[in-house]
Amino acid sequence: MSDQILVQAKQAMTNLVSLCCRDTMVRPLDNEPPVSPSLLTMLVAWMVPALDYVMTGPNRIKLADKKFISQVTGLNLTIELIDRLSKPDAHSSGFEPAIPPAFILLAERIEAGAGQQMYPYLDILFNTACAWDGDRSLADIQRIESLLRPIRVALGMGCPAEIIDGSHLSGIADESPNLDSHEDTEREEDIPAKLVLADDISDPQGKLDELIGLAEVKAEVRNLTNLARYLMHRKAAGLPTPPFSLHLSFVGNPGTGKTTVARLIGAIYKEIGLLRTGHVVEVDRAGLVARFLGQTASQVHAVFEKALGGVLFIDEAYALVRSDDGDDNYGQEAVDTLLKLMEDHRDDIVVIVAGYPEEMHTFIESNPGLRSRFSRELLFADYSARDLTQVFYKMCQDNKLIVDKAVLLKVFACMKQIISAAETNFGNARVVRQLFERSMQQQANRLSKVDKPSLKQLSVLMAEDVVYE
Repeated sequence: MSDQILVQAKQAMTNLVSLCCRDTMVRPLDNEPPVSPSLLTMLVAWMVPALDYVMTGPNRIKLADKKFISQVTGLNLTIELIDRLSKPDAHSSGFEPAIPPAFILLAERIEAGAGQQMYPYLDILFNTACAWDGDRSLADIQRIESLLRPIRVALGMGCPAEIIDGSHLSGIADESPNLDSHEDTEREEDIPAKLVLADDISDPQGKLDELIGLAEVKAEVRNLTNLARYLMHRKAAGLPTPPFSLHLSFVGNPGTGKTTVARLIGAIYKEIGLLRTGHVVEVDRAGLVARFLGQTASQVHAVFEKALGGVLFIDEAYALVRSDDGDDNYGQEAVDTLLKLMEDHRDDIVVIVAGYPEEMHTFIESNPGLRSRFSRELLFADYSARDLTQVFYKMCQDNKLIVDKAVLLKVFACMKQIISAAETNFGNARVVRQLFERSMQQQANRLSKVDKPSLKQLSVLMAEDVVYE
């Protein structure tokens, strides 16, 4: 057991107590009674079972763990008392890690930002608690994350607070946020298309809100959802409803989340009853344009019929009317067929076209029919270095990799350098994925010198592993 670990934990607890006892917390308004005693009571009452949870999980607490909790909290606790506070019994369901603690929510309500100030000390406390016995297991890491993540969500945080608020990062969606996709087994093998089922996406609006960055896109999707719901209510009430185009144009560089948002829109529209199924069929030029003259129209029909009741997402749609050798009769046939089908099934499908900004503007303006049907554009701006660092951090979380401040600062520096050197068509989240994969490769190279790496060694990514060339 390390004395240094105990000192760190005690200091973190002292800082939490100090934050709970600040003047603004004691008496937030002159005409109100003091609140700090209740805030402090909530802190201690939650901290004891929380420390027990991260240190032992469902197991009975050990004497060494009890000693750590007692010294950190300053309370003379018995194992029996800690068990009563933490474990379920006839009168209680026990400690619930998924519920953010009341003291931090109340502190944030009293003073905006107070909860985020407290967060890093909770992070230190739980990590030192799990290191108290000499090593942290993967189960320890998972319990800490299950406890901290609901707090970050409640406080609107992406990365740990000490990284977000650090002065080093002033000025700091993954393209694929683990939404399960399923290949359409019923389609003809020579039509490249991907089917994503709306039923596989739970709480789509919540998943949209959790995406990193994309503030303007999120706001516009919410506007669209509100308008669609409003018009549906008017129609149900027998009131006139003006024509409303559901179709969208997504413009932005690669890796900015266009495909992900299209999938979430399908699920959201199904949830509110606007679309029957909300599934998404994803295609590009190869999925719509046939290899031989006269076959394109039937191929567009086949793909379109699969998308009825949901969303047809056409990536790099500008390629439909672009060719290297002049006229593109095949592509134009695909566009003409698509426009006719969109008119015939205007209430049973959402068509989303996506691609680079300049090329998409040229594509939309090339045809009056496209201009009228895709009148609403969503701009997916490039991510900032801060956003990209958060994407990297999320990838580490998803892959159970522990990173410290030094790692994220180095990632941030890499992202700033890459952004400044980029000219056009910046890869955004794809660049982060490349950096992440290279970092794991470097970690693998470093651990190749170790015969049997421990769980901790396999779970910790170091700053020296972050290399981008």
